[in-house]
Amino acid sequence: MGFYQQYQTGQMVLPAFLFENIHQLFSSSEEFLIWQMVYLENSTKNASISIDVLSKRTGMELDTINRVLNSLISTGSVQYKDTSKEDGKVGFYIDASPLFQRLDMLIEDGATENKEIANQKEFQDLLQFFEENYGRMLSSIEIEDLQKMSREVPIVLIQEAVRESLLNGKTNWRYWQAIVRSWVREGVRTKEQIQRRRDEWNLKKTRQIKASDEFKNNVNLWRMDD
Repeated sequence: MGFYQQYQTGQMVLPAFLFENIHQLFSSSEEFLIWQMVYLENSTKNASISIDVLSKRTGMELDTINRVLNSLISTGSVQYKDTSKEDGKVGFYIDASPLFQRLDMLIEDGATENKEIANQKEFQDLLQFFEENYGRMLSSIEIEDLQKMSREVPIVLIQEAVRESLLNGKTNWRYWQAIVRSWVREGVRTKEQIQRRRDEWNLKKTRQIKASDEFKNNVNLWRMDD
């Protein structure tokens, strides 16, 4: 559950993440103070605080309060809502909750950035894996080819396909790609599935060898009887 959803359920306590990113959210201590006072009024009294009250509680001039509120509105930290009624009674509500939507966006942006960094490192590791196993630097075309493949399938499939091709004495660039595509068609996506296939293949080969030995023994016995 995101910060904004928590706020809507009434379970919000100001998160540590807010204070850790305070300089990204507020351009001054005045903004943070005003936002907190608006938030307090919203969350404890389910009401909006007036500009006059803000001025009295903070000791700031009305012009300063207006300037700070306009800045908070422009950055999407608060929202100004007109609550004027049809009878001509003027009213407004300053909503502090949009800041929690900004917090959710910061987390999403951070997660995306971290994922990109992780993907870059994972690809660099894959590149090193290729160069160590092939014993040479990859060409620019091969690197581009590898990047495309690594975006389409799990990297573990690529690594295991290379191991498979080298075990078979095949160093052709297209050979390991053919193995990957074969696995993908058969729904193989993990290292465990690959190992299971190898175990089944080895077991099948063992059974074939045993059957062959038994056949030879039976032939030998038949000859001895003759």
